[in-house]
Amino acid sequence: METPTTDTPLPRLVAYMTPQGAWRFFRSLAGACPGSRLLWRLPWSLRSYPEAAEVAARALETYLATARAWHWTRWLPRPIALCLLRWRYAGLRRMWDALPGAAGLCWNGFDRGRYLFAESARRAGRPCLFAELAPLPGFLTLDPRGVNFAGSVPAEPAFYAAWIDRHPDAADWRETGRHLTARPPRKTAAPAAPAARVEGPFVFVPLQVPGDSQIRYFGGWIDSVESLVRAVQAASDHLPVGWRMVIKEHPSSRVPLGHLVDPARHPRCVLDNATDTFELVRRSRAVITINSSVGLQSFYFDKPVVVLGRAFFGFEPLVARPASQAELDARMADADRLGFDPVLRDRFMRYLVSAYYFPANLRAEGLDAAQRGRLAALLRGERDA
Repeated sequence: METPTTDTPLPRLVAYMTPQGAWRFFRSLAGACPGSRLLWRLPWSLRSYPEAAEVAARALETYLATARAWHWTRWLPRPIALCLLRWRYAGLRRMWDALPGAAGLCWNGFDRGRYLFAESARRAGRPCLFAELAPLPGFLTLDPRGVNFAGSVPAEPAFYAAWIDRHPDAADWRETGRHLTARPPRKTAAPAAPAARVEGPFVFVPLQVPGDSQIRYFGGWIDSVESLVRAVQAASDHLPVGWRMVIKEHPSSRVPLGHLVDPARHPRCVLDNATDTFELVRRSRAVITINSSVGLQSFYFDKPVVVLGRAFFGFEPLVARPASQAELDARMADADRLGFDPVLRDRFMRYLVSAYYFPANLRAEGLDAAQRGRLAALLRGERDA
């Protein structure tokens, strides 16, 4: 496949330097764009903008939804908090006015200050690149529209049939799966008790972190991890004879949820926090997720995936998409018939590896010619279609 060129000069970037883990990657991107600026703190201004009150109210919602219980933003009276957010938004708008032609760069753009930064860029008519960890090893998300479900990945099977016709030499996505590793548990977490090995067929349910922005924004009819546990336990009662439902808490979760798994009421449900995530995926007959990256990673193991929320890979026949508890129950009653379209999956994954994801990691120092070309195309609003 052809590598985009950098014949057109790259616009300067304003990179909002949060979180800390993205600093090195953001420096590499900004270093490829002469005149770029690293923004460590959001600016302030008393200037008034007509939309500032609306933006501040939305930003406050994300602050309250994501800030720690002890964070100072939770203790501010609402009028004062809104006033401070309006001033920060005004400072960002003034910044864009002072930097004609500059584009933005931020991490996901969903919550708190990142939302203010991304929204100020949008309202100022500036392009903004959104970065995020990619579910595939060796890649990052870099998308001018957003990340995950808010990104620019097409959800039409016909798109991938046409794309592969134009790119028959697209990279083999299965090679990237050789470096797939499960996330280790938090250092402060107590060792998980050994779990009895589940024999026979089972459906695996890897839980996401409670409060995950992907659930808050794109959960759909499942609005929390707790509601997912309730839904899959109810659905387990409909599984074929001899089948089980294996649930695993997220290794990074600070909130224990194992007590919600009730084998007394739902005897086919098993909690297993000790076994490696991908070992459970490998042994399972299917995987259920709201919109976790484990759902996409399960493609490497050729597993049927059931997506309950909104995900960029959540369209049929790539995955199953029950839209209610009744539909989930019905899918589990026929769990032994769950399947997927292997041809579509192959095309979809080749597109992600060859054309969508940015080939880099957070520890990268500088960009090579191919990466600079990809960055230039993204800043021009182009992608290999």
